[in-house]
Amino acid sequence: MPNQFRTSVIARGPVTAEGLAQDVNSLFDGRGGPAYRIGRAQAAPVRSPVHSFVTGIPSAVPSVRGMRIVVIGGTGLIGTWMVRILRAGGHDVAAHSLSTGLDLRSEKGLPQALNGADVVVNLTNSPTYDRAAPVFFRETTENLLLAAEDAEVGHLVTLSVVGAERVPRLPYFRAKVLQEDLIEAGPVPFSIMRATQTFELVEAMLPPAASGPTVRLPATALQPLAAKEVAWMLATVSAGEPLEGIRDVAGPEVLTLAEVAQATLSARGDNRTVVTGGDAGLFAAVPGDELLADAGATIAPTTLEQWLGR
Repeated sequence: MPNQFRTSVIARGPVTAEGLAQDVNSLFDGRGGPAYRIGRAQAAPVRSPVHSFVTGIPSAVPSVRGMRIVVIGGTGLIGTWMVRILRAGGHDVAAHSLSTGLDLRSEKGLPQALNGADVVVNLTNSPTYDRAAPVFFRETTENLLLAAEDAEVGHLVTLSVVGAERVPRLPYFRAKVLQEDLIEAGPVPFSIMRATQTFELVEAMLPPAASGPTVRLPATALQPLAAKEVAWMLATVSAGEPLEGIRDVAGPEVLTLAEVAQATLSARGDNRTVVTGGDAGLFAAVPGDELLADAGATIAPTTLEQWLGR
């Protein structure tokens, strides 16, 4: 499917907003209260997504029980949360990664991991963001597609990035589009879930305090959300029928990378100042709104204020 014709797939199904909101708040330690604004946060994203997190997912806990789900990359932050959510839903879940002996590049441990799997989730990421990223995603995706076909896996779920197709000048985002294209053309029924950047990613980007009194970051527009929310959406997609398409999920506010970083530092008692610069880091090459979600994306509930106060 050509990139320009892609549309977000919004889940439909019997669900009560009241019951789901209670379960979502329970899962995310939601604090309720007003929708806080920080810096230049906007009440609605620039691209005006219209589906809320509460009405955009089919059930509070995946309802089809007893599935065998393999999560590759299941020992990382999002993967760990996803495994917990799926197991709470009654599924048989196996978490695999390099640390457990599975290597998608060499295929070591891959056939054994997929044996008997109904669903496989791929959360693996390139170790670099440079020109090696396309090679990594091509090799690992092709290996996984072939192994999943051989194992007769009925559903391949992959995490991608909102707006990757709008930033072809960066090798990493170009590589994620390549991965999506390989999956769409592959032999395994699939679902692609694209997410915006997480609060945790921005916090991890901050250099250690010993690096100096200032932190230099670009004013790239983001629509951040919590890693647990990404995990939740991945879990609901994994427990359902293959979308044969793409679903986007994003946060409720539009903030710049610099604003998120400054608020995070302040909340952590760090007195450093964030200075914006157009040549600072990976996101410096994304000056516009390319990484914001389109209309139709599912909007997660957690604001930056709520995440910082968790």
